[in-house]
Amino acid sequence: MNNKLLFYGEIYPFTTNGISIFNKEVLNILRDKYVITKIVKKGSGESHPFLISTLNSLLNYFYSLSKFDLLYISIPTSFKGILLLYLQSYYFNKRNFKSIIYHIHRGDLEHFIKFKINRYLFKKLTFFAKKIIVLDSSQSQIIKKLNPTVEVKVLNNTCFENFNLRYNSAESKFLFLSNYFKEKGIIDAIEVFNKLDNKSLVCFGNGKIPKEVRINKNIIINNSIHGKEKFVAYSNCDALIFPSWNEGFPLTILESMSIGTPIICSKVGYIEKILGSNYPLFFESRNRIQLNEKIEEFEHIDKEKISKYLINRYNKYFHKSIFKKTLNEIFDIY
Repeated sequence: MNNKLLFYGEIYPFTTNGISIFNKEVLNILRDKYVITKIVKKGSGESHPFLISTLNSLLNYFYSLSKFDLLYISIPTSFKGILLLYLQSYYFNKRNFKSIIYHIHRGDLEHFIKFKINRYLFKKLTFFAKKIIVLDSSQSQIIKKLNPTVEVKVLNNTCFENFNLRYNSAESKFLFLSNYFKEKGIIDAIEVFNKLDNKSLVCFGNGKIPKEVRINKNIIINNSIHGKEKFVAYSNCDALIFPSWNEGFPLTILESMSIGTPIICSKVGYIEKILGSNYPLFFESRNRIQLNEKIEEFEHIDKEKISKYLINRYNKYFHKSIFKKTLNEIFDIY
């Protein structure tokens, strides 16, 4: 009989972001190994006070933890989040259950643990862990300095959907596909395209853009899209504009790569690892002048060459078959 896994975290469609989509797909793959129960965490946009959400979460744990062999949960990079996770993990550990697997989805771990209290709680968590899943070997080195005994595994992200579409350049039509949060760079993109009358920006996402932000006629704001409709948008644009301020291993980049759509993007998180250090369309996050320069530079780039490069790199390092093999190896613990 399969062992029982308890997952706690964000899951699509209850929350819409890269991590929630990732979690949904991972649990689908792990169903062959585990009987899975999910406790769905409310998204960051929900209006629940921290204390109430903390108590609700703990009550869910107290009710259900005695049934399970393995807890699978993400490590947040906020003080409130990691404090809650520590309390949850402490209870799980005291009940003498077999294993906890933590997953770090964000690229700002090093900055997060510069604060002493965060570092203290994070180090405590590492001693509860059977394994910790990270985005990159640099994160593994950080964790090993805190706890040399913990097992740390690198898991590259992947594109989970395939609709057999390919990049079909639409001249001077650019795509923004992310939630409408300031930190995702939506205002940066709008301000740049407000000055580019000969180019259009089509945006898809959740959230609201501040009323004071001027939006010219060459910029189209839409609600979020999913599935095949999203990949049609990737294929029918000139390039993806990705001006985020902080990322881990973004699905949007991988999805665009998988069909060969060029990406003009900020060099944050592990995006340089994904696209390669010599990729020609990087700019510094929050730098609107550089973003504008890269858009102008893109007109003179060999788009077919870039497209082929992205597809080949995706298939070599990030294909779904590679991801599934690594994931199954990580969770093969019983």
